Amino acid sequence: RGEQLPHPHAYNLFAEDDRVWIGTRRGLVLWRDGKLEAPPLFAPMASAQINGIVLDSKGVRWFPTTDGLFRLQDGRLTRFGQAEGLKDPRVRQVRELRDGRLLVGSQAGLFILENGKLRELGLDSGLPPGQDITALYESPGGEWVVGALSEHAYAFDGRRWTLLGADQGFP
Repeated sequence: RGEQLPHPHAYNLFAEDDRVWIGTRRGLVLWRDGKLEAPPLFAPMASAQINGIVLDSKGVRWFPTTDGLFRLQDGRLTRFGQAEGLKDPRVRQVRELRDGRLLVGSQAGLFILENGKLRELGLDSGLPPGQDITALYESPGGEWVVGALSEHAYAFDGRRWTLLGADQGFP
């Protein structure tokens, strides 16, 4: 029931054979063997909205939250925030690219995780700065497409960002 959760609304779910990860607007819990668990490991995310639960190809879990990007790897939870390069800690989306890199969409732009740091993308190639990124996609051909809260979408061909709008046939 909602009153059993850290916040009464489950914001997102990730189901596995033996448990369900439940992201709420006030932290993360697990449902396992008919019981709700709030492991102490999750305490740093207790006041954050969990915007996603992503399992990458190496078995690492990523949690975009309103208080940064969290990585759960080998039983350790690591936070990536402003000290690691985010302009604003409110992260909406993460997407593992085919080459293993991680794209991070925040309320203050698009970033890529490299060597433990987040680097902002697009500033020199046509993506307007400070976009509130709400969607990330990598096409079968390798192009990236991002959606923004401004109701604009942008495509990246590896060199330049292009606005996808009415002139390109988009509503």
